[in-house]
Amino acid sequence: MLCGRGDCMKLNENLPMGLGFALMQNEKARARFDGMSSAQQKDIVTRSGAVSSKREMKSFVDSI
Repeated sequence: MLCGRGDCMKLNENLPMGLGFALMQNEKARARFDGMSSAQQKDIVTRSGAVSSKREMKSFVDSI
């Protein structure tokens, strides 16, 4: 479970830390991610592995 700004969300234990933190900072993307199927979430996690900077991760998460 990750918490930020007084709220908590359950995330898969295998979720990369950078992706998890970026999702915590973007409520709309987090809601869209939470509403995805397991296969869709796995695809996001896999694609996030190609991200190499905080700025890129923010942009990636903003595009979810």
